[in-house]
Amino acid sequence: MSNDKETKPEIKLNRKMRMWNKYKIFCIIAAVILVVVIVVVAAVKGITGGKNKQVAEKPTPSQKQSQTYVPEATTAAGVTTAAEQTTKQEETTTTQAAPSGSGLKLSGSAEAVEFTKKDYYSDSVFMGDSVISGIESYGYLDNVVGNVNATSGKLESYVSEAMKSNPSKVFIMVGHNDANYGTIKEESLASNITDIVAAIHKKNSSTKVYVLSITPITSAYEKRTSTNVKQSYIDKANSLIEENASSGKYTYVDVASAYKDTNGYMKTDCTGNGINLKNSYYPFLLNGIAEAVK
Repeated sequence: MSNDKETKPEIKLNRKMRMWNKYKIFCIIAAVILVVVIVVVAAVKGITGGKNKQVAEKPTPSQKQSQTYVPEATTAAGVTTAAEQTTKQEETTTTQAAPSGSGLKLSGSAEAVEFTKKDYYSDSVFMGDSVISGIESYGYLDNVVGNVNATSGKLESYVSEAMKSNPSKVFIMVGHNDANYGTIKEESLASNITDIVAAIHKKNSSTKVYVLSITPITSAYEKRTSTNVKQSYIDKANSLIEENASSGKYTYVDVASAYKDTNGYMKTDCTGNGINLKNSYYPFLLNGIAEAVK
């Protein structure tokens, strides 16, 4: 009996082995088929997903109309980058629109010319320091208010005098003395000009105010020990004055650029002392303002 019990498990084991040997091929085939099906399904989903993504990213007709083609940026010489092209488009739009509060600019480079626009200023007043005072001193116009020592803080006290004739246009340039005295920062200078404009509009809200950029100085003048004026101060002040134009309700006119050399200083032929304009270069200023503002 003990021998029979010992041999029974061997019989069962042999039967299981026989069953496995009989069906193992079918099991392996089934497993392979299952793996193949899974791989095929995954591949199909990947292709479909890619196509759907391409369709989603393809712009609609309405989107195409609102898009602007901008070429890729490149560093090659003479090729406009995408950023430069965008900037040029914005500059063109600003020049064409030129609404009140926007910036205007004198055309060309300063030169000695004849004064041809005197009649344009018949209903205008100029306010400022030494550069503006030169307009009257050299006999070009007599509707000038201020003095050679005026600062942006003191010029507001001349508003009542300037508005006595009820001018339709007021032109302001001030800042050289502020720069030389070194008592206020560029931000305060720009703020003072905004206050001057507000005082003018309080007298007559319809008067158009044009703030002229502060003219440059020569490099040699900047190096003098007898002056504190720096071109960097003038440039920053002009930038802030232009920036405040819209909120200050005046129009900024860039006259300084026309008088600058390639280094950003006053062209030496335009001045006798390094800061004030020569007599022969005032007509260019006055003609240029008239052309820019009209």
